[in-house]
Parts: sequence; structure tokens; C-alpha cells
Amino acid sequence: MGLSGTISGAYRGYTLQTAWSAKQSTAGNYSDITATHRLICDNTYALYIDGRTNTCTADGTAKNFSSPVISTAGNQTIVLGTTTHRIYHNADGTKSFTMTTVFNMQADIVGTWVSNITATGTITLDTIPRQAQITKASDFNDEQNPSFTFSNAGGFIISAYLEFAGKTIARSGLGNATSGTYTFVLTEAERIMLRNATPNSKTMAVTYGLQTVIGSTTYTQTLGKTMTIVNANPTAPTLSYTDTNSTTTAITGNDQRIIRNKSTLTAIIGTSTPKKGATIISYSTTINGVTKSGTGVVSMGTVNSATNAELITTVTDSRGNTTTVKKTVTIDDWITPTASVQLY
Repeated sequence: MGLSGTISGAYRGYTLQTAWSAKQSTAGNYSDITATHRLICDNTYALYIDGRTNTCTADGTAKNFSSPVISTAGNQTIVLGTTTHRIYHNADGTKSFTMTTVFNMQADIVGTWVSNITATGTITLDTIPRQAQITKASDFNDEQNPSFTFSNAGGFIISAYLEFAGKTIARSGLGNATSGTYTFVLTEAERIMLRNATPNSKTMAVTYGLQTVIGSTTYTQTLGKTMTIVNANPTAPTLSYTDTNSTTTAITGNDQRIIRNKSTLTAIIGTSTPKKGATIISYSTTINGVTKSGTGVVSMGTVNSATNAELITTVTDSRGNTTTVKKTVTIDDWITPTASVQLY
């Protein structure tokens, strides 16, 4: 691909060379080609001919050019002429075509009649920007409005979308600005759809899409980014406790006082509410190294602690978000008395 190059053909010591260069029009979707045609004669090949009418055909259209009288003993490069060609590109801005130059030599070369020398080749031009392109896009969280910057060299009407987990949020009629920034101003329903699409992870892959309609064809360019769920820890459950051992409560007269290694500590754990499309997957309650799972009424057994201890409940949701609540448990230190008796 490029904006300049050469094609060539040869017979014995004569080389026909066409050097071309292109100037492109983005608005018109074409390239104007200037082709300069030369005959390169080796130092042992003389040539004496009158002027000739020759042709250069580019993308199927022929242009004539007249070459001058040639009188050379060799070792010379002779400019035969110049042609110009307007080459229209495909709708997507790409273009490849064949160029063929025919020099009507019509001369006797070392006893052989040579009608012409031909140079031919396939030329692939630089693609003219047509399809709109995303130049930069943002990672975003579920409370933000995602945005991207774009270029639209062809000035076509564009539309955009966000694609995630098999779902799409689309925006049409973005206009035909040649560049700019577009922001998806998400509705609450769209935010819920995004959140619900990733119930088991704090992050989700999203794809920005930019569409350009050129003629009857839609061209799409995409760029992948990441959405993050934020501020989504589950709500804190209620947490309380009681001594459910009737013997020890009869002693203390208070089910909020726990006798070391005697009382039966029972936790009462309320329910937690998940946020933003997650689910609660576990409740874990711990005191003094003992951990039990579940909600509602959970027996923690006896507590072997000489001082007050913390009852801690941790709630975990499907995204791995956690919320912790704590309750101080009042503990009365008590151990079974022992006696040493000596008999004489």
C-alpha cells in the first residue's frame, strides 16, 4: 500500500518504467494519479525513432501520451510523457487496480522487429478514511456514564452501542461530526441491566461499538473496556445474642451475661439485602475462634474466654463483597473450683 511506486517491463536492454504518485481526496473518495513514463536504454543499445503515440491504462481507462523523437546511442533515460488518472476508491476507502503502460517502439532491435514494450502491475493505494473510528474510550463504573472519542473523516451519520454479556445498549442519530466525544447518558433501567449482567463478579467486559453507514453497507469498529461495580456491599444484618442455658441464666438472672464454659451462647442473625443484582451466598459468625454458618438462631456453644469477647458476623455476596457487624458479649469469668486435701 502507498502513495507512490513504479511498474516496469523490459526487452533486452530497454526498460519501460512508469513512476506514479497519488494525491487523495477524502471528501471525494478518489485518488488522482500522476504517471511519468520513461525509457531506460542500456549503454550498448542505441535507438533512433520518430515520435510515437502510446497508452497508459489505469483501472480500465486508457490515456494516450505522445513520446518525442528519440535519438540515442544508449546509456540514457528518456522521458516519454506523463498521464493523469482519477481512480475512485471502493465504498470502504480501499482500492487496488491494474496499471499498464504500452510504448509503441516499432523498431528493429538486433534483427528482431519489436512492436512495443509493456509495463504492467497491480497497485494498492492507501485506504482513504471513510469509516468512523473510536480513538479512545473509558473504563467506567456502574454509577458513571461511559464515553468515547471518535474521528469521522468521511462525515457520515454514525451510531453507537455498548455490548456486554449478550446484551446491547444502542444509540442512533449521533450526527455526522468529523470528530468529537460521545457520552452514553444511561437510564436507571440501563444501569440495572448492566449490573444484572454481572451478578458474580465486580467487573465485566464491555465493548464500545461505532457504526457508519456508507451507501448500503454498515461498517462497525469496536473497542473493549471494563465496567466495575462499586458501592455494592450488602446491607448489615441485625445481630444479637442470648444465653439459652436455663441453669446459668437462673444464676445470673440475665441472659446477656455469659458464664465462661457454662452458658450456651446463641446468636440471633437477621437477614442481609444484596445490592445491584448480586445474591447473598453466606453468613459466617465467629467468637473466640469458633465459627458457625447460617442465619436466624445459631448456637455458638460455650465460650472459653476470661474477658468480654466480640461476636462477629460476616455476610458475603455473589460478587465477593462483604459486610461485617460486631456485638460485644459480656462474659463472667468462672472456672470449676479445685481443692487439695491431704490425709494424715
